Amino acid sequence: MVDELGAVPLLSQCLDGNANGHTAIRQQCDWLLADGLLPPGTLMVSDRGTFSAEHVARLHRHGCPVLCSVPWEDYQGRYDSQADQLNWQRARYLSLEQPRRRQSNSSLPQEYYNRAVLRHSLSDPQTGEAIPCRVRFVDSSADETICRQTRERDRVRLRQGLEAIAATVARGHPQTTPASIARRVTRLFGKRAAARFFHGEMRPLTAEEQTLLPPPARGCRRPRYRFT
Repeated sequence: MVDELGAVPLLSQCLDGNANGHTAIRQQCDWLLADGLLPPGTLMVSDRGTFSAEHVARLHRHGCPVLCSVPWEDYQGRYDSQADQLNWQRARYLSLEQPRRRQSNSSLPQEYYNRAVLRHSLSDPQTGEAIPCRVRFVDSSADETICRQTRERDRVRLRQGLEAIAATVARGHPQTTPASIARRVTRLFGKRAAARFFHGEMRPLTAEEQTLLPPPARGCRRPRYRFT
């Protein structure tokens, strides 16, 4: 491929679309190594979904460093335990657009990245050898904005969904049970990170509380629970 910055050699490989990232990156490494296209010292960069200790160890045994995007859940605990000691530094690299915005005093967002590094090690699954590495955390102002918008959107959706569930329980829908409500709440929360800020509870009503309720509508029964 040739563009205004020069020539860049590109290679492509067809892989099984049903294979996961770990399988695909192993097949690609095997192909590059077999054809002599991955000499020692070559930096192998791979995207999210391809990281594993086996992948790092395979290239380490061949003398190649590797740069991977790793799943956040794999290192969130390490981040939480070291957050107070992290030394954040502003990244110097920016896109071509960001310097233009700064030089022209543009009203468009001026994004930035902060980085912090922790020493770490992985164990080679085959040999047990310790592989020294670094975990690099990145704080993106653009991602922070998107996350804030996503949390607010999910917060509104979750609150509306929980209010709808509470209304169903209050009507005395005949198919309303603690189990059915639990399934409905689980579907509503899904994998949304904002779910950890909410708590729902099915509280049984006493006989006295039930008698104070208005008569149920057609097709409903007197509620036996209150969802809060």
